[in-house]
Amino acid sequence: MDITVKGFTKISSILSDYIRFELHLEDRAGAKHSIKIDCSQTVAEIWKMESETLIQRLYQVIRKDLCDIIEFEKVRDIRQFYPLTYNTYNTPAFPPEMKYALPDRIQAEPRLFKSAVEHFSAKPIEKKEKRRISSLGEHIAGLRDSINAIAKAKWGFTLLEIKQERPLVTLYLSCHCQDEFADRMSALLSLVSWINKDATNALLKEPVLESEGTKYHLEKFMEQEFPYPDKENTFGKFEDLQGILNKFMTYKDSEEVLNSFAELGIPRPSEEDYSETWEAILYKYCSFLKSLLALLQTNERNISLE
Repeated sequence: MDITVKGFTKISSILSDYIRFELHLEDRAGAKHSIKIDCSQTVAEIWKMESETLIQRLYQVIRKDLCDIIEFEKVRDIRQFYPLTYNTYNTPAFPPEMKYALPDRIQAEPRLFKSAVEHFSAKPIEKKEKRRISSLGEHIAGLRDSINAIAKAKWGFTLLEIKQERPLVTLYLSCHCQDEFADRMSALLSLVSWINKDATNALLKEPVLESEGTKYHLEKFMEQEFPYPDKENTFGKFEDLQGILNKFMTYKDSEEVLNSFAELGIPRPSEEDYSETWEAILYKYCSFLKSLLALLQTNERNISLE
């Protein structure tokens, strides 16, 4: 994919503690698209920068995220880019070095994972050095924080719950063996399932039964609050993610599960290292959270801060 980031425009934001910009993109065919960029005032204060300088430095982080979206989410159309939010969870403590200036050209292609149905190679696999997937963990925490901030402003409660801290902590950990992978998948399933059902049910005109499950509950609530949600994009991603998590917890690493991985573009784990598989699943969760956040931001004209 070949796109040019032409520049930015500062616009007003409904959330008083965020600074909002529009980033203007153009592809090789001349198609244009703008995406909303929200940056926490706290980041501006920590970096000690005004809006004009702030977006130039923040673009160094935005650029990497745009490349990741192309590579991991297989974006091929400029209109598939969605709003991005930045706060202290997903930005560095100090302003990043200026490597790219606007306008800027980005060339990236979707990343091709090995098929999950491929057999293990007979060649010995060199064991990789353990590492922490801190960037994804921090990005997920930041997305959840932004979603809850908007939900708090609109409804007076947080939408995504954390009933225990341990599942969130596991997002920051590396994953290299079957036991670790099973632990990470169990923790992620908990995070995906924990929404504030009591608070959302209180607002639903037709309350949802507990037995209906998280996806149905969240979908009904968002449909009521926002008449035209992007169901296929947002809840399709949720259904895919929750489905593979539930299937893994039931059947573990059976061929049925591995085939399901392949259908979602998730690589098969090697005998020595599960990190690539775990990272791809985390990107699936990131993708859902980004879609949910975009839905909230698109409809934020309905939010009242009174």
